[in-house]
Amino acid sequence: IPISPFLHEGIGDYVIYYHNFYKFWPVLPEPEKIVQTFLAEPSYIPLERLIKEDRAFSLKYHKEYSLEAATFLNYILQNYGTPHLKKWFLSGKAEAIKTFEKNYGTSIKEMEKRWLAFLKEKSEF
Repeated sequence: IPISPFLHEGIGDYVIYYHNFYKFWPVLPEPEKIVQTFLAEPSYIPLERLIKEDRAFSLKYHKEYSLEAATFLNYILQNYGTPHLKKWFLSGKAEAIKTFEKNYGTSIKEMEKRWLAFLKEKSEF
């Protein structure tokens, strides 16, 4: 099954940011705080675009893509668990937005609002 670049990159970066490098080197700010800085700049990329884009896009905007994907997947895992993410992951690359919405029972735009509220809450601590 061809895997969505968003999920492929996001899961890899989730491991780096939450279970590896950042966890053991606390000099850097938390990933949520870094993504919060994107929101005040034109560097923020809406989730719908991130999910639809290809690998070339992820290479061009690596920092934003990487952190946004990882923090979104962290939010998904914390609030909806592994089974939903696994089902979305295994649904393949085609129509990733539709399979997300079917799997989570909400639009990507609504989930993005929830994720951004989560980021804001995490960055206030």
